[in-house]
Order: sequence, then C-alpha cells, then structure tokens
Amino acid sequence: MNTQSIISTYYNQSLGLTEPWKVEDVKLDTKHLKVDILVVWPAGEKTLGLYP
Repeated sequence: MNTQSIISTYYNQSLGLTEPWKVEDVKLDTKHLKVDILVVWPAGEKTLGLYP
C-alpha cells in the first residue's frame, strides 16, 4: 500500500464515508494551515434519484 492510499484510507474512515463515496485526493497546505480533500461519487454508480 503506497502513502497516498494510506492517507486516502485514513480520511475515508475519519469522515465516515461509505461505498461508493471515496477520497480521491488529499492535499496538505502547511503555509495556510488547511487540508483539501477531494471526495467523489464514482461515475456509473446509482444515485437512488437523489441527485441528477
């Protein structure tokens, strides 16, 4: 398991995400003291009519 995969897994668990949601990218900005987390719903997954 590579570092990015470990970080994505950590944030998936920290945010309590369930399938099919997943963390795709995490960027740490120490200068501005922030973490940007890209959470995605993979294309092709059913939305149960909640979203277009």
